[in-house]
Amino acid sequence: MNNRDFQYSTTPTTAPQLQFTATVGDRYLVLADGQIGNAAGTAFDAIMYLPGGTDYWHQPVQPVVAGDIFSCPMMFDYTIIEAPPNNFDFTLVPGGSVYSNLIVCAFKLVDGEFASVDASAASTSSATYVSLMTLEDSPGSGTITVPVAGDYLIRAVCNAKLNSSTNSFFVRLVVDGAAAPSYTEATKMAVSATVGGPWEAMVKLNLAAGTHTVTIDVKTNGTDTATISFAKIVMLREDAFPRIFYLDSRSAANANTVYPTYTTKASGTLTARTQDKPHLLLSSWLSLESVNARIVYNRTLQDDTTALAETINKMPAANIEFSHTALSAFTPTVGDHTFKIQGAKDATGAGTGNNTISQAAIALIQMSDDVTVRIRGGVLLGGTIL
Repeated sequence: MNNRDFQYSTTPTTAPQLQFTATVGDRYLVLADGQIGNAAGTAFDAIMYLPGGTDYWHQPVQPVVAGDIFSCPMMFDYTIIEAPPNNFDFTLVPGGSVYSNLIVCAFKLVDGEFASVDASAASTSSATYVSLMTLEDSPGSGTITVPVAGDYLIRAVCNAKLNSSTNSFFVRLVVDGAAAPSYTEATKMAVSATVGGPWEAMVKLNLAAGTHTVTIDVKTNGTDTATISFAKIVMLREDAFPRIFYLDSRSAANANTVYPTYTTKASGTLTARTQDKPHLLLSSWLSLESVNARIVYNRTLQDDTTALAETINKMPAANIEFSHTALSAFTPTVGDHTFKIQGAKDATGAGTGNNTISQAAIALIQMSDDVTVRIRGGVLLGGTIL
């Protein structure tokens, strides 16, 4: 389990760069994120550049007003096809003029893990759900074949937009068909009829060995056209990591305290007893404000002290949902740590409207093996006994 070659940028800059030596044939999952905005309140793209400066992956963002701060989740798999002359590197250029918590990280994918990406646009005007992105183990198969039964962490990301900024459309993650439970169903995401915004979903499921389908599904009112682009789905094996701590809190809960006082989402706290090894933190959730022009605040908080991600969004209309994400890499101290999904809203019209948080998920992944046995208070914290 110590073959992941986990790498991450450690110094926040205007363009964080991840550099490492790679081997031809290795396949990496590359992730990037951060909170970005534009002081002018105009649209921009966050862009990921590959070695040699190739413009590869975009996350379009459309602020409603100056001061809006969005998540910019990016994710794709990349196979090393030739030995680089020096270091292998990825660079994230946020595009906006306001940013924080920018990070790029990567680790090797192993057998039995799957990743599909598609930068091209896919659209539908259907009033019933249509699959616009499918996780495949080979091009055109439409399915994946899980080698062994067990728990799998599934994450999906895309940019989603509608050709109307006033009507509703729906985006969701579906595993094993329309009749199965869906995850992170967003009901209205359009901020701009031309730009749209990021959407992300994450879930950990126990799957039987054999064939499965994993899709991003979209529907509209039957007249408008919804489009997703820069879509990606990845499935990771829990048994290929030392451990994955996971929280799933799908139900809706209001977070109506006035900023800067935050409310923790009901059932929205992950407590993990960790080792002092590198960890990767992923979180995602939706927030919806029921009153037009209200400003809502959302964040992931570590140990009640460190904000791993904080977004600020002014609602362009009532009942629009925003997708929020956090990505962080760090080595914690040995012991218990907490990670919370929190929300708040501005004081304007205090007492009216709700900042409603739903579809929350947090995954804390230990990325390298324990090498010693540690015991605290008679409790085995981790390690291997031979």
